[in-house]
Amino acid sequence: MTHSWIKRWRLLRVYSSIMRVILQKDIPKLGKKGDSKEVSDGYARNFLIKQGLATLANDALLHDLAQHKIALEQKKAKEKKDLEQLSEKISQLKLKTALKISSEGGSFGSVSAAKILELLSKQGIKLEKSDILLEHPIKSLGEHKIKIRLRNETPAELNLLIERAQ
Repeated sequence: MTHSWIKRWRLLRVYSSIMRVILQKDIPKLGKKGDSKEVSDGYARNFLIKQGLATLANDALLHDLAQHKIALEQKKAKEKKDLEQLSEKISQLKLKTALKISSEGGSFGSVSAAKILELLSKQGIKLEKSDILLEHPIKSLGEHKIKIRLRNETPAELNLLIERAQ
């Protein structure tokens, strides 16, 4: 009895067909959107294609996919180069701002991420508030180095000089 079951299972493994599909969405443990994967015939027909998670791959779609990946890689390379140039520009900047200080040495106010964004926008640099890695607002005079994280985790360091306001 067991022997015949094993024979059938081996035959099914040998004759089960495999289909190539192009994923339309990210699928855990299978692949990311745009990947071309080989999956079993039943999994492709009964689940992936019915749910709209994949389309059946043919030569034309595979060619289009390859062209799309090449264009995407070029776009990513250009974006990375632009962000590296922006990082270099930010690192060379030396911004100045003023802060009111009391006679005892305490500060009236502070320099926050919003103020740093305002100073950068005057220089023509557009960033998000979340890009500025500032643990707490700065309340002391002097030169401060502020870490900035750009979109693709490209680091930059901004020099900020805080002077006494007149």
